[in-house]
Amino acid sequence: DTSDGVFTITSSGPGEVIINEILANEAGSDTDTEFVELVNVGGTSVDLSGLKLWDKSGARHTFPSGTVLLPGQALVVYGSTASTGTLSLTNTGHTFALKNGKKTVSSYAYSGSLAGVDGVSMNRSPDATANGTFVLHTSLSSQGASPGTRADGSAF
Repeated sequence: DTSDGVFTITSSGPGEVIINEILANEAGSDTDTEFVELVNVGGTSVDLSGLKLWDKSGARHTFPSGTVLLPGQALVVYGSTASTGTLSLTNTGHTFALKNGKKTVSSYAYSGSLAGVDGVSMNRSPDATANGTFVLHTSLSSQGASPGTRADGSAF
């Protein structure tokens, strides 16, 4: 370019998918409503095709081909929509991970204190931050959970 106009070069950084919210202790006993929310907190899209959500027993969900998470976008996997038919989250503590083959992309081991409140999820604080600590959702909002939206209910 031979222009003498002002220009800016920006770098958006790579995509980074995190486990952002988990509802292990659903209201009542309908385990189909348990969920894991993933958020891409990076600057580029991430192809989740073939990646798996794991617990200590094995793979609970495999993302189908063509599953892409855009920057700033959330994706929720419910027990009822998991490719195995269940997430099998427990109320006493659990470790859940997103893996690409043997490589762990994101994981979280939670205790019974975060899963012990019926119908209240655990959420990163600050919301959707890679280094945020997990807290009860009710410490961030009056809502018990916010699958697919920010903790305050606004869109990602």
